[in-house]
Amino acid sequence: MATPLVESVMLREAFKVGKVYLKLENCRPTGSFKDRGMLLLCEKLKKDGVKRIICSSGGNAGLAATYAGKKLDLDVTVYVPSSTSEMMIDRIRKHGAEVIVHGSIWNEADEKAREVVEHDEGVAYVPPYDDELLWMGHSTMIDELYKQLNGIAPDVIVASVGGGGLLAGILIGLERRGVDWLENTRVIAAETEGTASMHEALKSGKPVKLEKIASIASSLGALQVCDGVLKMALNHPAGTYSVLVSDKEAMEGCMLLLNEHRILCEPACGAAVAACRKLGKSMSIDSKRQEELTVVIIVCGGGNISYDLLRYYLHSVGL
Repeated sequence: MATPLVESVMLREAFKVGKVYLKLENCRPTGSFKDRGMLLLCEKLKKDGVKRIICSSGGNAGLAATYAGKKLDLDVTVYVPSSTSEMMIDRIRKHGAEVIVHGSIWNEADEKAREVVEHDEGVAYVPPYDDELLWMGHSTMIDELYKQLNGIAPDVIVASVGGGGLLAGILIGLERRGVDWLENTRVIAAETEGTASMHEALKSGKPVKLEKIASIASSLGALQVCDGVLKMALNHPAGTYSVLVSDKEAMEGCMLLLNEHRILCEPACGAAVAACRKLGKSMSIDSKRQEELTVVIIVCGGGNISYDLLRYYLHSVGL
């Protein structure tokens, strides 16, 4: 299913650009872009004779894997860290997966999931972001965007980055749409200051492993981005630019979407919105050029949010 593309007059005014469009991936069946890639990957595994999949996740990928797996009559087990909300754990279980809580961060849950797969024949490990089929599935949003914009390339696409699966999909999609999109659409990789694995990787030219995750944006909590995504980001002809925002700025981004478009999103998504306040500085362009930009924000969505969690996050950052 194609997701809507909505023009935002209010965000255009807030960010002082020519146009702002919101690509509403929160309207996907699981509430995030992740089920695009998961459906494609699980279809391949089903054809290969796999009967059960095991996924590690902070929440959204696990829900997407469960959704895709159950559509294809696969048994699903999801390993999540203790930082995953009870609301998300309950949601994954209700969709039909076995949920096992292990470790305090995603990397620890992931290590356990991989260990179990090694000792269990007929079971396939499903990564939350590091797989070319996932990336190909995610890239279909750019095909939709191409049609929705009548083939006219946007100047900038802004997306949140955790492990890098969404970013990979965007870059693959831009390449598929041809030279105009590939060479003229810059990509902003938005992260919170406490999840800055892509920022550090772009700066050093190689993957950098963070010592810890220190952010309320748990969905961005990968200690290290995957090498394949980094290579694509470094080689993107129009440029891939890193923007870091504070947790407070990410929550201000969430509130902008809520107040102006009645969209409830998690902090990871709010980071992409907040990054738009720093477009000119990040790309080294003057205010006059900025006022001409057409910007697409990928509203990646996410299920790790509720009214109570929103209040908690706002309070935690002093808003």
